[in-house]
Amino acid sequence: MKGRTRRISSEEERKQSSDEEQPNKKMRVHTDGDDENLNLVFVPGKKEEEFRNYANSERQFIVCNHYCQMRRFQTVEFVKRMEQKWVGGFGSRGRMTVREAFEALGTYVDSSDPDSGVPNFEHSLQTAEAIRAKGLPDWFVLVGLIHDMGKVQFMWGSAEDGQSGTATGPQWALGGDTWIVGCAMPDSLVYPEFNKLNADAYCLSYTSKTGIYEEGCGIMNVTFTGVAPTQLHPHAS
Repeated sequence: MKGRTRRISSEEERKQSSDEEQPNKKMRVHTDGDDENLNLVFVPGKKEEEFRNYANSERQFIVCNHYCQMRRFQTVEFVKRMEQKWVGGFGSRGRMTVREAFEALGTYVDSSDPDSGVPNFEHSLQTAEAIRAKGLPDWFVLVGLIHDMGKVQFMWGSAEDGQSGTATGPQWALGGDTWIVGCAMPDSLVYPEFNKLNADAYCLSYTSKTGIYEEGCGIMNVTFTGVAPTQLHPHAS
């Protein structure tokens, strides 16, 4: 009996060709302590321009909801309240090593990221390895490795303050594209249509280009939204 021949579509042909040309890439990551190695397998194929898709990604609902809440609740008053809450840093609540911090992020999935649904620990390793693969300096690799470590703040946070550590809980005060509070919010922010939800947008003192700041005052003299990465620097030691 003759077998049936199925016509392969041009899309399937393109995919097969792409898979043959770009096999799965393996990357070994050395971890300190017990000479343990991790095998991370990456499936290539996503084009550079397909990243940071805030229009119709597979995580669209989660990401859009995250930024809606972030834009609504991240006001000057909220940031000042968080500054008071975190006086003394994380250390006043508990201390941990770098390894312990990474382990704590082993189940934390960032709801602001349209590209990745993996825990932040894996994301940190991916970031550091991508930087190293480009031959950039060691200090740059280190920055990539720890850039999300401040999100351990969720361990002492609350859903009410947008600091829940669950994948579906409120995280709007832990991560996401940040901006300077106390002055006009730029239209270049992700989902600029949500700017109007922020109460500061209706306060004259906060709506001019410089707002409550003097022009040229410097980045160290302005206040950013209260997200965990901005908290890591003053509280890490």
